[in-house]
Amino acid sequence: MTRIFLLATLIAAGMLWPARNLVPEGAMPPVLSDLLGSLAPAPSNREPSAYRTAPAERGDLVSTVTAGGTLNAVVLVEVGSQVSGQVRDLFVDFNSAVTQGQVIARISPEIYEARVAQAQAELKTGQAGLPVHQAGIERARAELDNARSALAVAKAQTVRAELAADDAKRDLDRKQSLAERAIVSASDWERVQSAHRAAEAQLAASRAQELSQASAIRAAEAAARMAEAQLLAAAVQVTQRDALLRQAQIDLERTYIRAPVTGTVVNRNVNRGQTVAASLQAPTLFTIAQDLRQMQVEASVVEADVSRFAVGQPVTFTVDAHPGRSFTGSVQQIRKAPQTVQNVVTYTAVIATGNSDEALLPGMTANLQVVVGRTKDVLKVPNMALRFRPPDHVPEAMAQGAVASPAGPSPEQPGLRGQVFVLGPEGRPVPVPLRLGISDGRMTEVLAGDLVDGQAVVVGQAAAGSPATPPLATFRLR
Repeated sequence: MTRIFLLATLIAAGMLWPARNLVPEGAMPPVLSDLLGSLAPAPSNREPSAYRTAPAERGDLVSTVTAGGTLNAVVLVEVGSQVSGQVRDLFVDFNSAVTQGQVIARISPEIYEARVAQAQAELKTGQAGLPVHQAGIERARAELDNARSALAVAKAQTVRAELAADDAKRDLDRKQSLAERAIVSASDWERVQSAHRAAEAQLAASRAQELSQASAIRAAEAAARMAEAQLLAAAVQVTQRDALLRQAQIDLERTYIRAPVTGTVVNRNVNRGQTVAASLQAPTLFTIAQDLRQMQVEASVVEADVSRFAVGQPVTFTVDAHPGRSFTGSVQQIRKAPQTVQNVVTYTAVIATGNSDEALLPGMTANLQVVVGRTKDVLKVPNMALRFRPPDHVPEAMAQGAVASPAGPSPEQPGLRGQVFVLGPEGRPVPVPLRLGISDGRMTEVLAGDLVDGQAVVVGQAAAGSPATPPLATFRLR
Protein backbone atom coordinates (compact mmCIF):
# COMPACT_ATOMS: atom_id res chain seq x y z
CA MET A 1 0.00 0.00 0.00
CA THR A 2 2.85 2.35 0.87
CA ARG A 3 4.48 1.66 -2.48
CA ILE A 4 1.29 2.40 -4.38
CA PHE A 5 0.89 5.70 -2.49
CA LEU A 6 4.52 6.62 -3.22
CA LEU A 7 4.09 5.83 -6.91
CA ALA A 8 0.98 8.02 -7.17
CA THR A 9 2.80 10.90 -5.43
CA LEU A 10 5.74 10.75 -7.81
CA ILE A 11 3.49 10.72 -10.87
CA ALA A 12 1.69 13.80 -9.61
CA ALA A 13 5.02 15.51 -8.91
CA GLY A 14 6.21 14.76 -12.40
CA MET A 15 3.17 16.42 -13.87
CA LEU A 16 3.88 19.59 -11.85
CA TRP A 17 7.63 19.63 -12.62
CA PRO A 18 8.90 23.20 -13.39
CA ALA A 19 9.32 24.12 -17.00
CA ARG A 20 12.99 24.53 -16.61
CA ASN A 21 13.28 20.98 -15.65
CA LEU A 22 11.22 19.76 -18.54
CA VAL A 23 12.69 16.90 -20.44
CA PRO A 24 12.25 16.35 -24.14
CA GLU A 25 8.79 15.39 -25.32
CA GLY A 26 8.12 11.70 -24.98
CA ALA A 27 10.80 11.20 -22.33
CA MET A 28 10.14 10.28 -18.72
CA PRO A 29 11.45 12.50 -15.97
CA PRO A 30 14.63 11.02 -14.51
CA VAL A 31 13.34 10.85 -10.97
CA LEU A 32 10.15 9.07 -12.04
CA SER A 33 12.08 6.73 -14.27
CA ASP A 34 14.43 5.83 -11.45
CA LEU A 35 11.54 5.27 -9.03
CA LEU A 36 9.58 3.09 -11.40
CA GLY A 37 12.69 1.13 -12.07
CA SER A 38 13.14 0.61 -8.37
CA LEU A 39 9.58 -0.77 -8.14
CA ALA A 40 9.98 -3.30 -10.97
CA PRO A 41 9.48 -6.98 -9.98
CA ALA A 42 12.61 -8.69 -8.91
CA PRO A 43 13.62 -11.65 -11.05
CA SER A 44 12.78 -15.04 -9.47
CA ASN A 45 15.17 -17.97 -9.48
CA ARG A 46 12.31 -20.48 -8.84
CA GLU A 47 9.99 -21.80 -11.57
CA PRO A 48 6.32 -22.27 -10.67
CA SER A 49 5.30 -25.94 -9.96
CA ALA A 50 3.62 -27.83 -12.81
CA TYR A 51 1.76 -30.22 -10.47
CA ARG A 52 -1.11 -30.01 -8.06
CA THR A 53 -0.61 -31.67 -4.67
CA ALA A 54 -2.66 -32.70 -1.65
CA PRO A 55 -1.46 -33.85 1.77
CA ALA A 56 -1.57 -37.39 3.10
CA GLU A 57 -3.48 -37.29 6.37
CA ARG A 58 -4.61 -39.42 9.27
CA GLY A 59 -8.25 -40.10 10.02
CA ASP A 60 -11.08 -42.61 10.01
CA LEU A 61 -12.33 -44.50 6.97
CA VAL A 62 -15.63 -46.23 6.36
CA SER A 63 -15.84 -48.41 3.25
CA THR A 64 -19.32 -49.01 1.86
CA VAL A 65 -20.92 -50.82 -1.04
CA THR A 66 -24.04 -49.45 -2.66
CA ALA A 67 -26.83 -51.64 -3.98
CA GLY A 68 -30.49 -51.45 -4.85
CA GLY A 69 -33.24 -53.70 -3.63
CA THR A 70 -36.92 -54.16 -2.94
CA LEU A 71 -38.68 -54.24 0.41
CA ASN A 72 -40.75 -57.32 1.17
CA ALA A 73 -42.48 -58.83 4.14
CA VAL A 74 -40.46 -61.54 5.87
CA VAL A 75 -43.29 -64.03 5.31
CA LEU A 76 -45.63 -63.43 2.40
CA VAL A 77 -48.34 -66.10 2.04
CA GLU A 78 -50.49 -66.56 -1.04
CA VAL A 79 -53.90 -67.91 -0.05
CA GLY A 80 -55.70 -70.01 -2.65
CA SER A 81 -58.75 -72.23 -2.97
CA GLN A 82 -58.48 -76.02 -2.96
CA VAL A 83 -62.02 -76.47 -4.31
CA SER A 84 -63.81 -75.05 -7.31
CA GLY A 85 -66.96 -73.02 -7.21
CA GLN A 86 -68.46 -69.58 -6.98
CA VAL A 87 -67.28 -67.14 -4.32
CA ARG A 88 -70.34 -66.52 -2.18
CA ASP A 89 -68.91 -64.34 0.61
CA LEU A 90 -65.86 -62.10 1.14
CA PHE A 91 -65.11 -61.15 4.74
CA VAL A 92 -61.85 -59.16 4.33
CA ASP A 93 -60.44 -56.55 1.99
CA PHE A 94 -57.14 -54.80 1.33
CA ASN A 95 -55.22 -53.89 4.53
CA SER A 96 -57.51 -56.02 6.72
CA ALA A 97 -55.86 -57.48 9.80
CA VAL A 98 -56.49 -61.22 10.09
CA THR A 99 -55.68 -63.94 12.59
CA GLN A 100 -54.68 -67.51 11.90
CA GLY A 101 -57.72 -69.68 11.15
CA GLN A 102 -60.05 -66.74 10.54
CA VAL A 103 -62.60 -67.24 7.73
CA ILE A 104 -61.82 -64.69 5.03
CA ALA A 105 -64.03 -66.01 2.19
CA ARG A 106 -66.61 -68.74 1.43
CA ILE A 107 -67.15 -70.84 -1.68
CA SER A 108 -70.76 -71.87 -2.41
CA PRO A 109 -71.13 -75.14 -0.45
CA GLU A 110 -74.32 -76.66 -1.93
CA ILE A 111 -72.67 -79.20 -4.21
CA TYR A 112 -70.27 -80.28 -1.47
CA GLU A 113 -73.08 -80.65 1.04
CA ALA A 114 -74.87 -82.95 -1.44
CA ARG A 115 -71.72 -85.04 -1.83
CA VAL A 116 -71.48 -85.42 1.93
CA ALA A 117 -75.09 -86.60 2.14
CA GLN A 118 -74.57 -89.11 -0.67
CA ALA A 119 -71.41 -90.47 0.93
CA GLN A 120 -73.20 -90.83 4.26
CA ALA A 121 -76.03 -92.83 2.62
CA GLU A 122 -73.62 -95.14 0.81
CA LEU A 123 -71.71 -95.73 4.02
CA LYS A 124 -74.88 -96.67 5.88
CA THR A 125 -75.86 -99.07 3.09
CA GLY A 126 -72.52 -100.78 3.27
CA GLN A 127 -72.63 -100.99 7.04
CA ALA A 128 -76.11 -102.54 6.87
CA GLY A 129 -74.85 -105.34 4.60
CA LEU A 130 -72.16 -106.45 7.04
CA PRO A 131 -74.53 -108.44 9.34
CA VAL A 132 -75.96 -110.28 6.30
CA HIS A 133 -72.51 -111.40 5.25
CA GLN A 134 -71.71 -112.35 8.83
CA ALA A 135 -74.85 -114.53 8.93
CA GLY A 136 -73.81 -116.17 5.66
CA ILE A 137 -70.49 -117.10 7.23
CA GLU A 138 -72.21 -118.63 10.24
CA ARG A 139 -74.59 -120.62 7.99
CA ALA A 140 -71.69 -121.93 5.91
CA ARG A 141 -69.83 -122.95 9.02
CA ALA A 142 -72.92 -124.81 10.31
CA GLU A 143 -73.29 -126.66 7.01
CA LEU A 144 -69.64 -127.58 7.20
CA ASP A 145 -70.11 -128.99 10.68
CA ASN A 146 -73.15 -131.02 9.48
CA ALA A 147 -71.18 -132.39 6.57
CA ARG A 148 -68.39 -133.44 8.84
CA SER A 149 -70.87 -135.23 11.13
CA ALA A 150 -72.47 -136.99 8.17
CA LEU A 151 -69.06 -138.09 7.01
CA ALA A 152 -68.34 -139.59 10.40
CA VAL A 153 -71.64 -141.52 10.25
CA ALA A 154 -70.87 -142.71 6.75
CA LYS A 155 -67.47 -143.93 7.85
CA ALA A 156 -69.07 -145.88 10.73
CA GLN A 157 -71.59 -147.43 8.37
CA THR A 158 -68.79 -148.40 6.04
CA VAL A 159 -66.99 -150.15 8.89
CA ARG A 160 -70.16 -152.09 9.82
CA ALA A 161 -70.74 -153.00 6.20
CA GLU A 162 -67.18 -154.25 5.90
CA LEU A 163 -67.67 -156.46 9.00
CA ALA A 164 -70.98 -157.81 7.67
CA ALA A 165 -69.39 -158.50 4.30
CA ASP A 166 -66.52 -160.35 5.97
CA ASP A 167 -68.97 -162.48 8.00
CA ALA A 168 -71.00 -163.25 4.88
CA LYS A 169 -67.83 -164.21 3.01
CA ARG A 170 -66.71 -166.61 5.75
CA ASP A 171 -70.19 -168.14 5.95
CA LEU A 172 -70.21 -168.52 2.18
CA ASP A 173 -66.84 -170.23 2.17
CA ARG A 174 -67.90 -172.65 4.93
CA LYS A 175 -71.21 -173.45 3.29
CA GLN A 176 -69.51 -173.94 -0.06
CA SER A 177 -67.28 -176.76 1.28
CA LEU A 178 -70.31 -178.39 2.89
CA ALA A 179 -72.32 -178.00 -0.28
CA GLU A 180 -69.62 -179.74 -2.25
CA ARG A 181 -69.96 -182.72 0.09
CA ALA A 182 -73.78 -182.50 -0.18
CA ILE A 183 -74.10 -181.78 3.50
CA VAL A 184 -75.93 -178.41 3.01
CA SER A 185 -79.26 -178.23 1.33
CA ALA A 186 -79.71 -176.27 -1.84
CA SER A 187 -81.94 -173.73 -0.11
CA ASP A 188 -79.30 -172.98 2.54
CA TRP A 189 -76.73 -172.58 -0.10
CA GLU A 190 -78.93 -170.17 -1.97
CA ARG A 191 -79.59 -168.16 1.22
CA VAL A 192 -75.87 -167.91 2.05
CA GLN A 193 -75.03 -166.69 -1.42
CA SER A 194 -77.81 -164.09 -1.25
CA ALA A 195 -76.59 -162.86 2.14
CA HIS A 196 -73.05 -162.48 0.81
CA ARG A 197 -74.19 -160.51 -2.19
CA ALA A 198 -76.34 -158.28 0.02
CA ALA A 199 -73.37 -157.61 2.36
CA GLU A 200 -71.13 -156.68 -0.57
CA ALA A 201 -73.77 -154.35 -1.94
CA GLN A 202 -74.20 -152.68 1.43
CA LEU A 203 -70.43 -152.22 1.72
CA ALA A 204 -70.30 -150.57 -1.70
CA ALA A 205 -73.20 -148.29 -0.78
CA SER A 206 -71.51 -147.29 2.49
CA ARG A 207 -68.30 -146.46 0.72
CA ALA A 208 -70.17 -144.36 -1.86
CA GLN A 209 -71.94 -142.52 0.93
CA GLU A 210 -68.60 -141.84 2.60
CA LEU A 211 -67.21 -140.37 -0.62
CA SER A 212 -70.30 -138.25 -1.05
CA GLN A 213 -70.00 -136.84 2.46
CA ALA A 214 -66.32 -136.05 1.88
CA SER A 215 -67.32 -134.07 -1.24
CA ALA A 216 -70.02 -132.30 0.78
CA ILE A 217 -67.40 -131.28 3.33
CA ARG A 218 -65.21 -129.79 0.63
CA ALA A 219 -68.18 -127.89 -0.75
CA ALA A 220 -69.10 -126.63 2.72
CA GLU A 221 -65.53 -125.51 3.33
CA ALA A 222 -65.52 -123.63 0.01
CA ALA A 223 -68.85 -122.01 0.89
CA ALA A 224 -67.48 -120.95 4.25
CA ARG A 225 -64.38 -119.41 2.64
CA MET A 226 -66.56 -117.60 0.11
CA ALA A 227 -68.76 -116.20 2.85
CA GLU A 228 -65.68 -114.97 4.72
CA ALA A 229 -64.34 -113.35 1.53
CA GLN A 230 -67.68 -111.65 0.94
CA LEU A 231 -67.63 -110.32 4.48
CA LEU A 232 -64.09 -109.03 3.99
CA ALA A 233 -65.05 -107.36 0.69
CA ALA A 234 -68.05 -105.76 2.35
CA ALA A 235 -65.86 -104.50 5.18
CA VAL A 236 -63.36 -103.04 2.66
CA GLN A 237 -66.21 -101.38 0.81
CA VAL A 238 -67.43 -99.85 4.06
CA THR A 239 -63.91 -98.54 4.70
CA GLN A 240 -63.78 -97.02 1.21
CA ARG A 241 -67.16 -95.38 1.66
CA ASP A 242 -66.05 -94.04 5.01
CA ALA A 243 -62.97 -92.54 3.31
CA LEU A 244 -65.18 -91.01 0.61
CA LEU A 245 -67.34 -89.51 3.32
CA ARG A 246 -64.31 -88.00 5.04
CA GLN A 247 -63.08 -86.61 1.69
CA ALA A 248 -66.48 -85.08 1.03
CA GLN A 249 -66.48 -83.56 4.51
CA ILE A 250 -62.96 -82.17 3.94
CA ASP A 251 -64.05 -80.62 0.63
CA LEU A 252 -67.04 -79.10 2.37
CA GLU A 253 -64.76 -77.65 5.05
CA ARG A 254 -62.48 -76.28 2.33
CA THR A 255 -65.30 -74.07 1.09
CA TYR A 256 -64.30 -71.94 4.09
CA ILE A 257 -61.19 -70.01 3.01
CA ARG A 258 -59.19 -69.41 6.18
CA ALA A 259 -56.14 -67.25 6.89
CA PRO A 260 -53.12 -69.55 7.33
CA VAL A 261 -51.16 -66.94 9.33
CA THR A 262 -51.78 -63.87 11.43
CA GLY A 263 -51.01 -60.73 9.48
CA THR A 264 -52.32 -58.14 7.04
CA VAL A 265 -54.05 -58.64 3.69
CA VAL A 266 -51.86 -56.84 1.16
CA ASN A 267 -53.58 -58.08 -1.99
CA ARG A 268 -57.01 -59.39 -3.02
CA ASN A 269 -57.48 -61.05 -6.42
CA VAL A 270 -61.12 -62.16 -6.21
CA ASN A 271 -64.57 -60.58 -6.09
CA ARG A 272 -67.90 -61.81 -4.79
CA GLY A 273 -69.66 -63.93 -7.40
CA GLN A 274 -66.46 -64.84 -9.21
CA THR A 275 -65.96 -68.50 -10.15
CA VAL A 276 -62.67 -70.12 -9.22
CA ALA A 277 -61.39 -73.36 -10.77
CA ALA A 278 -58.97 -75.43 -8.73
CA SER A 279 -58.80 -78.44 -11.02
CA LEU A 280 -55.34 -77.71 -12.44
CA GLN A 281 -53.77 -75.12 -10.14
CA ALA A 282 -55.03 -73.49 -6.97
CA PRO A 283 -55.93 -69.88 -7.82
CA THR A 284 -54.50 -67.17 -5.58
CA LEU A 285 -57.29 -65.27 -3.85
CA PHE A 286 -55.42 -63.25 -1.22
CA THR A 287 -51.84 -62.35 -0.31
CA ILE A 288 -51.15 -61.98 3.41
CA ALA A 289 -48.03 -60.44 4.95
CA GLN A 290 -47.42 -62.18 8.24
CA ASP A 291 -45.91 -59.26 10.20
CA LEU A 292 -45.25 -55.86 8.63
CA ARG A 293 -43.36 -54.75 11.74
CA GLN A 294 -40.46 -56.86 10.50
CA MET A 295 -39.39 -56.36 6.89
CA GLN A 296 -36.55 -57.47 4.67
CA VAL A 297 -34.79 -55.97 1.69
CA GLU A 298 -33.83 -58.29 -1.14
CA ALA A 299 -30.88 -56.53 -2.74
CA SER A 300 -29.09 -57.40 -5.98
CA VAL A 301 -25.32 -57.42 -5.48
CA VAL A 302 -22.94 -57.60 -8.43
CA GLU A 303 -20.44 -60.44 -8.37
CA ALA A 304 -17.51 -58.03 -7.91
CA ASP A 305 -18.91 -56.95 -4.52
CA VAL A 306 -20.54 -60.14 -3.21
CA SER A 307 -17.31 -61.35 -1.56
CA ARG A 308 -17.29 -58.21 0.60
CA PHE A 309 -20.68 -59.02 2.10
CA ALA A 310 -20.94 -60.97 5.34
CA VAL A 311 -23.83 -61.91 7.59
CA GLY A 312 -24.27 -59.37 10.37
CA GLN A 313 -22.88 -56.35 8.53
CA PRO A 314 -24.73 -53.09 9.32
CA VAL A 315 -26.74 -51.54 6.51
CA THR A 316 -28.31 -48.13 6.03
CA PHE A 317 -30.82 -47.44 3.30
CA THR A 318 -33.29 -44.86 2.07
CA VAL A 319 -36.59 -45.06 0.24
CA ASP A 320 -38.13 -42.54 -2.11
CA ALA A 321 -41.31 -42.42 -0.04
CA HIS A 322 -39.46 -40.89 2.93
CA PRO A 323 -36.85 -38.44 1.61
CA GLY A 324 -34.31 -37.33 4.17
CA ARG A 325 -34.90 -40.33 6.42
CA SER A 326 -32.47 -43.23 6.79
CA PHE A 327 -33.32 -46.73 7.92
CA THR A 328 -31.00 -49.32 9.39
CA GLY A 329 -30.70 -53.07 9.19
CA SER A 330 -28.21 -55.90 8.96
CA VAL A 331 -27.26 -58.53 6.41
CA GLN A 332 -29.17 -61.70 7.28
CA GLN A 333 -28.47 -63.98 4.32
CA ILE A 334 -26.43 -64.12 1.12
CA ARG A 335 -28.10 -66.48 -1.31
CA LYS A 336 -25.77 -68.59 -3.41
CA ALA A 337 -28.10 -68.92 -6.40
CA PRO A 338 -26.93 -66.53 -9.16
CA GLN A 339 -29.22 -64.32 -11.20
CA THR A 340 -28.05 -63.57 -14.75
CA VAL A 341 -29.63 -60.73 -16.71
CA GLN A 342 -28.01 -59.65 -20.00
CA ASN A 343 -24.76 -61.42 -19.02
CA VAL A 344 -24.60 -59.53 -15.72
CA VAL A 345 -24.35 -61.90 -12.76
CA THR A 346 -25.82 -60.77 -9.47
CA TYR A 347 -26.55 -62.41 -6.13
CA THR A 348 -29.35 -61.71 -3.69
CA ALA A 349 -28.51 -60.39 -0.24
CA VAL A 350 -31.30 -60.34 2.33
CA ILE A 351 -31.23 -57.45 4.81
CA ALA A 352 -33.43 -57.59 7.90
CA THR A 353 -34.88 -54.34 9.22
CA GLY A 354 -37.40 -53.26 11.79
CA ASN A 355 -40.60 -51.44 10.86
CA SER A 356 -42.27 -50.66 14.15
CA ASP A 357 -44.07 -47.59 12.79
CA GLU A 358 -44.95 -49.44 9.55
CA ALA A 359 -43.54 -46.62 7.46
CA LEU A 360 -42.04 -49.16 5.08
CA LEU A 361 -44.39 -50.98 2.74
CA PRO A 362 -43.86 -54.06 0.57
CA GLY A 363 -42.58 -53.26 -2.90
CA MET A 364 -40.76 -50.03 -2.03
CA THR A 365 -37.39 -49.50 -3.69
CA ALA A 366 -34.49 -49.28 -1.25
CA ASN A 367 -31.11 -47.67 -1.94
CA LEU A 368 -28.60 -49.38 0.31
CA GLN A 369 -25.20 -48.59 1.70
CA VAL A 370 -23.54 -51.58 3.32
CA VAL A 371 -20.57 -50.98 5.61
CA VAL A 372 -17.98 -53.54 4.50
CA GLY A 373 -14.97 -52.07 6.32
CA ARG A 374 -14.17 -49.54 9.03
CA THR A 375 -10.82 -48.23 10.31
CA LYS A 376 -9.84 -45.53 12.79
CA ASP A 377 -6.89 -43.12 12.84
CA VAL A 378 -5.11 -44.49 9.77
CA LEU A 379 -2.91 -42.82 7.19
CA LYS A 380 -4.86 -42.17 4.00
CA VAL A 381 -4.22 -40.61 0.61
CA PRO A 382 -6.58 -39.22 -2.03
CA ASN A 383 -7.63 -41.63 -4.73
CA MET A 384 -6.63 -38.99 -7.29
CA ALA A 385 -3.03 -39.44 -6.14
CA LEU A 386 -3.26 -43.20 -6.68
CA ARG A 387 -4.57 -42.70 -10.20
CA PHE A 388 -2.02 -40.05 -11.20
CA ARG A 389 0.86 -41.02 -13.51
CA PRO A 390 3.34 -38.49 -14.98
CA PRO A 391 3.32 -38.34 -18.79
CA ASP A 392 6.88 -39.66 -19.03
CA HIS A 393 6.47 -42.33 -16.33
CA VAL A 394 7.08 -45.96 -17.30
CA PRO A 395 5.73 -48.40 -14.67
CA GLU A 396 8.05 -51.15 -13.48
CA ALA A 397 5.30 -53.73 -13.79
CA MET A 398 1.84 -53.15 -15.14
CA ALA A 399 0.42 -55.53 -12.54
CA GLN A 400 1.79 -53.34 -9.76
CA GLY A 401 -0.06 -50.25 -10.92
CA ALA A 402 -3.41 -51.35 -9.46
CA VAL A 403 -5.54 -48.83 -7.63
CA ALA A 404 -7.84 -49.88 -4.80
CA SER A 405 -11.47 -50.16 -5.81
CA PRO A 406 -13.90 -47.78 -4.11
CA ALA A 407 -14.99 -50.57 -1.79
CA GLY A 408 -11.44 -51.63 -0.85
CA PRO A 409 -9.81 -55.05 -1.23
CA SER A 410 -11.71 -58.23 -0.73
CA PRO A 411 -11.10 -60.39 2.38
CA GLU A 412 -8.89 -62.70 0.30
CA GLN A 413 -6.58 -59.71 -0.51
CA PRO A 414 -5.31 -58.13 2.72
CA GLY A 415 -3.66 -55.31 0.79
CA LEU A 416 -3.37 -54.11 -2.79
CA ARG A 417 -0.23 -52.71 -4.33
CA GLY A 418 -0.43 -49.06 -5.19
CA GLN A 419 1.76 -46.08 -5.97
CA VAL A 420 1.75 -42.34 -5.45
CA PHE A 421 4.18 -39.63 -6.51
CA VAL A 422 5.83 -36.95 -4.39
CA LEU A 423 7.85 -33.99 -5.66
CA GLY A 424 11.59 -34.47 -5.46
CA PRO A 425 14.22 -31.77 -4.81
CA GLU A 426 14.15 -30.75 -8.46
CA GLY A 427 10.38 -30.56 -8.52
CA ARG A 428 9.98 -33.78 -10.50
CA PRO A 429 7.56 -36.57 -9.40
CA VAL A 430 9.19 -39.44 -7.54
CA PRO A 431 7.22 -42.73 -7.17
CA VAL A 432 6.46 -44.11 -3.70
CA PRO A 433 5.21 -47.75 -3.60
CA LEU A 434 2.41 -48.43 -1.11
CA ARG A 435 0.29 -51.23 0.29
CA LEU A 436 -3.35 -50.16 0.26
CA GLY A 437 -6.30 -51.05 2.44
CA ILE A 438 -9.94 -50.04 2.27
CA SER A 439 -11.31 -47.00 0.49
CA ASP A 440 -14.38 -44.84 0.85
CA GLY A 441 -14.31 -43.78 -2.79
CA ARG A 442 -12.38 -40.56 -2.09
CA MET A 443 -9.55 -41.58 0.24
CA THR A 444 -7.69 -44.90 0.54
CA GLU A 445 -5.98 -46.40 3.56
CA VAL A 446 -2.19 -46.79 3.47
CA LEU A 447 -1.11 -50.03 5.14
CA ALA A 448 2.60 -49.73 4.37
CA GLY A 449 4.91 -47.43 2.45
CA ASP A 450 7.41 -44.59 2.75
CA LEU A 451 4.83 -41.91 3.42
CA VAL A 452 4.13 -39.79 6.50
CA ASP A 453 1.25 -37.71 7.77
CA GLY A 454 1.09 -34.31 6.08
CA GLN A 455 3.41 -35.21 3.22
CA ALA A 456 2.27 -33.76 -0.10
CA VAL A 457 1.40 -36.20 -2.86
CA VAL A 458 0.80 -35.31 -6.49
CA VAL A 459 -2.86 -35.46 -7.53
CA GLY A 460 -2.58 -34.00 -11.04
CA GLN A 461 -0.96 -31.59 -13.40
CA ALA A 462 -1.54 -27.87 -13.24
CA ALA A 463 -3.45 -26.32 -16.13
CA ALA A 464 -1.32 -24.78 -18.88
CA GLY A 465 -0.38 -21.19 -17.97
CA SER A 466 -1.99 -21.56 -14.54
CA PRO A 467 0.43 -22.95 -11.98
CA ALA A 468 -1.03 -24.82 -9.03
CA THR A 469 0.09 -22.05 -6.64
CA PRO A 470 0.97 -18.83 -8.62
CA PRO A 471 3.90 -16.95 -6.94
CA LEU A 472 3.22 -13.41 -5.71
CA ALA A 473 5.17 -10.64 -7.53
CA THR A 474 8.12 -9.51 -5.47
CA PHE A 475 9.15 -5.88 -5.66
CA ARG A 476 12.49 -4.44 -4.61
CA LEU A 477 13.68 -0.86 -4.33
CA ARG A 478 16.82 0.04 -6.22
